[in-house]
Amino acid sequence: MQYRHTVPEQSYWSNVENVPDKNLYYAAKVDGATKFDEFKYITFPNMKKLFLSVLMLSVISSFNEFDLPYIVSSGGANGTTTIMIYIYKTANISRKVGLASAMVVVLCAIIFVLLTFCFSVRALFKKLKYKRSVKT
Repeated sequence: MQYRHTVPEQSYWSNVENVPDKNLYYAAKVDGATKFDEFKYITFPNMKKLFLSVLMLSVISSFNEFDLPYIVSSGGANGTTTIMIYIYKTANISRKVGLASAMVVVLCAIIFVLLTFCFSVRALFKKLKYKRSVKT
Protein backbone atom coordinates (compact mmCIF):
# COMPACT_ATOMS: atom_id res chain seq x y z
CA MET A 1 0.00 0.00 0.00
CA GLN A 2 2.82 2.40 0.81
CA TYR A 3 4.27 2.44 -2.69
CA ARG A 4 1.02 3.83 -4.06
CA HIS A 5 1.39 6.91 -1.91
CA THR A 6 5.12 7.54 -1.90
CA VAL A 7 5.54 7.92 -5.67
CA PRO A 8 3.11 10.87 -5.95
CA GLU A 9 4.56 12.49 -2.83
CA GLN A 10 8.12 12.17 -4.11
CA SER A 11 7.06 13.52 -7.49
CA TYR A 12 5.39 16.55 -5.93
CA TRP A 13 8.30 17.37 -3.65
CA SER A 14 10.88 17.02 -6.40
CA ASN A 15 8.81 19.27 -8.65
CA VAL A 16 8.30 21.89 -5.92
CA GLU A 17 12.02 22.06 -5.36
CA ASN A 18 12.70 22.40 -9.09
CA VAL A 19 10.61 25.49 -9.85
CA PRO A 20 12.28 27.08 -12.87
CA ASP A 21 13.34 30.38 -11.35
CA LYS A 22 13.79 31.01 -7.62
CA ASN A 23 13.82 34.74 -8.33
CA LEU A 24 10.10 34.54 -9.02
CA TYR A 25 9.48 33.95 -5.33
CA TYR A 26 11.74 36.84 -4.41
CA ALA A 27 9.94 39.14 -6.85
CA ALA A 28 6.59 38.03 -5.47
CA LYS A 29 7.72 38.84 -1.91
CA VAL A 30 8.90 42.26 -3.05
CA ASP A 31 5.50 42.86 -4.64
CA GLY A 32 3.80 41.90 -1.37
CA ALA A 33 2.42 38.50 -2.33
CA THR A 34 1.31 36.13 0.40
CA LYS A 35 2.32 32.47 0.57
CA PHE A 36 -1.03 31.54 -0.97
CA ASP A 37 -0.41 33.95 -3.86
CA GLU A 38 3.03 32.42 -4.39
CA PHE A 39 1.48 28.97 -4.56
CA LYS A 40 -1.40 30.10 -6.79
CA TYR A 41 0.63 32.08 -9.32
CA ILE A 42 4.08 30.46 -9.25
CA THR A 43 4.12 26.95 -7.81
CA PHE A 44 0.85 25.51 -9.09
CA PRO A 45 1.21 26.67 -12.73
CA ASN A 46 4.60 24.95 -12.81
CA MET A 47 3.09 21.74 -11.40
CA LYS A 48 0.08 21.35 -13.73
CA LYS A 49 1.64 18.66 -15.91
CA LEU A 50 2.77 16.66 -12.90
CA PHE A 51 -0.61 17.09 -11.21
CA LEU A 52 -2.47 15.59 -14.16
CA SER A 53 0.05 12.77 -14.60
CA VAL A 54 -0.20 11.80 -10.94
CA LEU A 55 -3.98 12.05 -11.17
CA MET A 56 -4.04 9.59 -14.08
CA LEU A 57 -1.75 7.15 -12.30
CA SER A 58 -3.79 7.41 -9.10
CA VAL A 59 -7.04 6.70 -10.96
CA ILE A 60 -5.56 3.57 -12.50
CA SER A 61 -4.08 2.34 -9.22
CA SER A 62 -7.33 2.97 -7.31
CA PHE A 63 -9.20 0.67 -9.66
CA ASN A 64 -6.53 -1.98 -9.24
CA GLU A 65 -6.70 -2.03 -5.44
CA PHE A 66 -6.80 -5.72 -4.58
CA ASP A 67 -3.98 -7.00 -2.44
CA LEU A 68 -4.27 -5.14 0.86
CA PRO A 69 -8.07 -5.37 1.38
CA TYR A 70 -8.04 -9.01 0.36
CA ILE A 71 -5.18 -9.91 2.70
CA VAL A 72 -6.61 -7.99 5.65
CA SER A 73 -10.25 -9.03 5.50
CA SER A 74 -10.64 -11.49 2.62
CA GLY A 75 -12.35 -8.66 0.81
CA GLY A 76 -15.68 -8.27 2.45
CA ALA A 77 -15.68 -6.89 5.96
CA ASN A 78 -16.66 -3.30 6.71
CA GLY A 79 -16.92 -2.11 3.13
CA THR A 80 -13.50 -3.27 1.96
CA THR A 81 -14.88 -4.86 -1.18
CA THR A 82 -13.27 -3.09 -4.09
CA ILE A 83 -14.08 -3.51 -7.76
CA MET A 84 -11.22 -5.93 -8.30
CA ILE A 85 -12.20 -8.07 -5.28
CA TYR A 86 -15.79 -8.20 -6.52
CA ILE A 87 -14.59 -9.33 -9.96
CA TYR A 88 -12.32 -11.92 -8.33
CA LYS A 89 -15.16 -13.30 -6.21
CA THR A 90 -17.49 -13.38 -9.21
CA ALA A 91 -15.00 -15.34 -11.28
CA ASN A 92 -13.48 -17.69 -8.72
CA ILE A 93 -16.06 -18.17 -5.97
CA SER A 94 -19.34 -17.81 -7.86
CA ARG A 95 -17.82 -19.45 -10.96
CA LYS A 96 -19.34 -16.84 -13.28
CA VAL A 97 -16.33 -16.30 -15.48
CA GLY A 98 -18.29 -14.76 -18.33
CA LEU A 99 -19.84 -12.14 -16.04
CA ALA A 100 -16.45 -11.38 -14.50
CA SER A 101 -14.94 -10.98 -17.98
CA ALA A 102 -17.72 -8.55 -18.91
CA MET A 103 -17.08 -6.59 -15.71
CA VAL A 104 -13.40 -6.34 -16.59
CA VAL A 105 -14.26 -5.00 -20.05
CA VAL A 106 -16.58 -2.40 -18.49
CA LEU A 107 -13.86 -1.49 -15.99
CA CYS A 108 -11.38 -0.99 -18.84
CA ALA A 109 -13.93 1.22 -20.62
CA ILE A 110 -14.42 3.30 -17.47
CA ILE A 111 -10.66 3.73 -17.05
CA PHE A 112 -10.37 4.67 -20.73
CA VAL A 113 -13.07 7.34 -20.38
CA LEU A 114 -11.45 8.79 -17.26
CA LEU A 115 -8.03 8.89 -18.88
CA THR A 116 -9.49 10.50 -21.99
CA PHE A 117 -11.02 13.14 -19.73
CA CYS A 118 -7.63 13.71 -18.05
CA PHE A 119 -5.90 14.07 -21.40
CA SER A 120 -8.56 16.51 -22.62
CA VAL A 121 -8.10 18.62 -19.48
CA ARG A 122 -4.37 18.55 -20.12
CA ALA A 123 -4.91 19.70 -23.71
CA LEU A 124 -7.21 22.45 -22.44
CA PHE A 125 -4.47 23.66 -20.08
CA LYS A 126 -2.01 23.77 -22.97
CA LYS A 127 -4.48 25.65 -25.15
CA LEU A 128 -5.19 28.22 -22.41
CA LYS A 129 -1.48 28.68 -21.78
CA TYR A 130 -0.92 29.21 -25.52
CA LYS A 131 -3.74 31.77 -25.75
CA ARG A 132 -2.34 33.69 -22.76
CA SER A 133 1.14 33.77 -24.28
CA VAL A 134 -0.21 34.97 -27.64
CA LYS A 135 -2.25 37.82 -26.09
CA THR A 136 0.65 39.25 -24.11
